[in-house]
Amino acid sequence: MASIQKRKNKNGSSHWRAIVRLKGYPTVCNHFDRKQEAEDWALDVERQIKQGKFNFSRHKHQHTFSELVDHFTNNGALEHHRSAKDSTRHLNYWRERLGGFSLVHLTPEKLGKERLLLS
Repeated sequence: MASIQKRKNKNGSSHWRAIVRLKGYPTVCNHFDRKQEAEDWALDVERQIKQGKFNFSRHKHQHTFSELVDHFTNNGALEHHRSAKDSTRHLNYWRERLGGFSLVHLTPEKLGKERLLLS
């Protein structure tokens, strides 16, 4: 189902954001100057997704869990962390288990199964 929202820019102008959310698929959004363009784009994207013709990888670069962990550790987020060694060890475990998965495909069910395997 698509939703259209009017958004204000910092300079006072406005634009329209179209968001397409379909169960079982990643969320897709885009920005337009006119409301009619946003509505037309949203209908077209919904139709393409339902027909299986929409190319998600072209629309949005999908990052992996491993890239997320690398970014977190290299940004210095653990520098001032009291138990940085434990956190690093935990992150390395999860990177080993889920590192190849795209963030879009990491669902609560998948994480729950991995937690059950851990215990």
